[in-house]
Amino acid sequence: MNSYCFSTAVPYLVTRVGVRMGECFSQELGEHGLTLVMYRVLAVLREQGGLSLGELGGRVSAEISTLSRQVTNMQKLGLILRERQDANGRQVCISLTPRGWPWWSRWCHGRCIGRRWPSRVSARRKWSSSKPC
Repeated sequence: MNSYCFSTAVPYLVTRVGVRMGECFSQELGEHGLTLVMYRVLAVLREQGGLSLGELGGRVSAEISTLSRQVTNMQKLGLILRERQDANGRQVCISLTPRGWPWWSRWCHGRCIGRRWPSRVSARRKWSSSKPC
C-alpha cells in the first residue's frame, strides 16, 4: 500500500500557504487602493529608478497589457510619471513621483502591509475539501 498522501505532502502544503499569503496580501493592498501589480511597480521603481514599460514588465512578472492598464491607473493617482525620453518620442520612462515616494514609505515598506497576516493565514484553515489521509 502506498503511504503517500498528496493533501499532507510538504510541497503541496507550502504551495497552499504561499497562495493564501498572496491572497491576504492582495486583500490588504486592496484596502489601500492598490493591486499586487501596482505594489510590485512601486517596489521596483523605488529600487531601480526609472524604467521603460518593457523593462518594468520583466521585473514585475506581469503581462504588458495588464501592466499598461495598471501604470495608467497609477499615473491618474499621481504615484508615477511617464515621460518621453528619446528624440522620436517612442521611448517612455516610468518613475515614481514625489507623491509616490512617501506612499511607498508609508504603505509598502512593511509598516502597515502584512501586520494582520497571522490572523488571516490560519493554521486551522481547511486547505481543500478532501478528507485528510
